[in-house]
Amino acid sequence: MIIMDKNHKYGLGSVTIHAGTEGKHSTHHPVNAPVYLSSTFAFPTVAHGAAIFDGTDPKGFTYGRLANPTIVDTEHKLAALEGADEAVLFGSGMAAIATLTTAFLHAGDHVIADHTLYGGTHSLFTHTLPHMGIDVTLLDASNIDEVKAAIKDNTKFIYFESPTNPTLRMVAIAPIVELAKEHNILTAIDSTFMSPILLRPLEIGIDIVMHSATKFLNGHSDLIAGVIIGKKEHMDMVRMQRVHLGGMLAPMDAYLLGRGMKTLKIRVLAAQKNAIKVAKYLKNHPKIKKLLFLGFDDHPGHELSMKQHSGPGSMMTFHLHGTLDDAVKFVNGLEMITRAVSLGGVESLISHPASTTHSDLAVSPEDREKAGITDTLMRLSVGIEDVEDIIHDLEQAFDQM
Repeated sequence: MIIMDKNHKYGLGSVTIHAGTEGKHSTHHPVNAPVYLSSTFAFPTVAHGAAIFDGTDPKGFTYGRLANPTIVDTEHKLAALEGADEAVLFGSGMAAIATLTTAFLHAGDHVIADHTLYGGTHSLFTHTLPHMGIDVTLLDASNIDEVKAAIKDNTKFIYFESPTNPTLRMVAIAPIVELAKEHNILTAIDSTFMSPILLRPLEIGIDIVMHSATKFLNGHSDLIAGVIIGKKEHMDMVRMQRVHLGGMLAPMDAYLLGRGMKTLKIRVLAAQKNAIKVAKYLKNHPKIKKLLFLGFDDHPGHELSMKQHSGPGSMMTFHLHGTLDDAVKFVNGLEMITRAVSLGGVESLISHPASTTHSDLAVSPEDREKAGITDTLMRLSVGIEDVEDIIHDLEQAFDQM
């Protein structure tokens, strides 16, 4: 998979740049993997085509919905980053989650999920899966006793985020893994907020890792992608379901994702360095009611984060003093920080979950209250701009409240 010395353990910065196969195997030996903009692939002979279809030649290509060399190259890079057998790329994070759940869950099955999820995932779990005859229990996955009590004979899957979106609540991975293995239940985690630079869930025992590759992995806010990563036996099922549902990533987007990942480590660490300074500024600001940042010891999950992560990351949330109108004035007053619902880009992004990702359309007011998503909650993804400029922009927006 990774064309590097197998007797030496390379660091993640080196893996993001050199992992993959296509560039080194191509006839002209390009430094960057080529972009194969072809919907279908020719067979030199009938026998060669037959060998690809019957599995005798597993590395051959036939049709773009099944596989593409550019996509496979980036999948190899992602698998190497997480220390996994394989990775499967999708046209979006939601395509990845939908394919994952329908690959392993069927009518009559039961899934346990944390009650604080990305709005699209929450809607999938509370609307689409029940319509398919799949029983879903939403609970506080940070309470292992609550998870244990929810297990049924037909429980097949435990799915959660850690830290959660957008409230940054920590969920301990190891206890869930231990409990799931006792009951032969698969575990899956959305690890988007941390990226493989700060968290490698497979090393803790998680079966399957999901990322919205749109975010930190790509880092440039110019493509939509998702990825599922894990053991070959599980990825074979996911890959076949991708063939059936058709959620393939486009080759050009796969190329851009692979290119973006080459700077993943330096971007993540630079944003984290900025975030620590921004959080220190916000912590005692008179217009901040409550700040949640994993790097501070007053965060309820700080100690766990120190154990599970190699750093606090660059995400933070804060509740403002005041009302919804005050929150609107603050967000509208920002000049450099971008008002957008994504995260993990080189630019700082701020979102107001109650009116966007976790609005009534995706999450009920009751579930929003249970998750701690108030009308004045802000989610800030700190970028890699000059940190003094980020702080200046926040300060002048506070002045407009």
